[in-house]
Amino acid sequence: MIYTTGTIAGNGSTITGTGTNFTAAGSLIRVGCSLIAFTTPVQVLQITAITSGNALSVTPAVSPAIAAGTKYAILLSDSLSVDGLAQDIAETFGMYQKYMSGFADVMNGTGDVTIMINGAQVTVPGQKSLAKKGENSDITSLSGLTTPLSMKQGGVGASDPAGARAKLELGDVATRNINKLLVSDSSPSVPVMLQTNSDFRNIVSYDALSEYPLGLSAGLATGKQLPGSGVAESGFVGLINVRTWGNNSAGQCSFQIAVNDNVAGFRRTYQANGTWFYSNFLSWYHSGNTTRASDGTLKAASPVVKIFANGNAETNEESEGVTVTRQAPGVYLVEG
Repeated sequence: MIYTTGTIAGNGSTITGTGTNFTAAGSLIRVGCSLIAFTTPVQVLQITAITSGNALSVTPAVSPAIAAGTKYAILLSDSLSVDGLAQDIAETFGMYQKYMSGFADVMNGTGDVTIMINGAQVTVPGQKSLAKKGENSDITSLSGLTTPLSMKQGGVGASDPAGARAKLELGDVATRNINKLLVSDSSPSVPVMLQTNSDFRNIVSYDALSEYPLGLSAGLATGKQLPGSGVAESGFVGLINVRTWGNNSAGQCSFQIAVNDNVAGFRRTYQANGTWFYSNFLSWYHSGNTTRASDGTLKAASPVVKIFANGNAETNEESEGVTVTRQAPGVYLVEG
């Protein structure tokens, strides 16, 4: 079994190959192999070192010099002898050892790993850095990522909430908390109508416009907070508050609407010493607190109590709370 790929040239103790691959995996070329150069006369040399795929060191020194393009043969069948077989086995185990070492580097490596395959160097990513590849070359690990995934990769392109909001182009919307009783506003306009569900009973200065949330809010209030409404101080009232502007330049555009089972009306605003306040409660006229005259006009209803022969009675809103007791035929006691 011989190796004859390419041609050689030689001078001194150095052989230079052209088209050769003396380090090819499985070639069985090793130190101690015999090299025959087909010169005149033929020269028989022994390999003392394999420098590269196209360079060998030999002994004895070449004499005369070997011209470029000379044919040659390296004897690979020395394993027919005990000494040659031992060298073959050692060479083969050495080759496998290199492969196994290379695979170990690939499996345990955290960066790029360079190994020899068939005599050629190949650089591959280590198993522990497989995430660092291609478009993901800035990702250092599959777990505990230190580089945020881009939006294209299914992430938000940032490692903190503020950066994520910027990447998603959410603007001020993402940080505007609207479900609060008091909302501060430093801009001349509010781009989104604020809507809240509020418990207005907590507001002590209930006449001050600035104590109420910006925008449109609705919730629970008491009669105490609606002076002039006629509702008991502890009585509940549903309140809609509309605060249309964030500063004092348009306080006259704000108002409140309040309704419960007895009253319905509103509070407008007025200004005093540069500060806006809500007025006393103003009632609306409706079918529950008005009467219609014979000419069709509406008039504020007077207290009316309708008494029936069986002792039952019917009141309007103005007479609500009045009681009627039948004491005798045609005699009724009206109280309240």
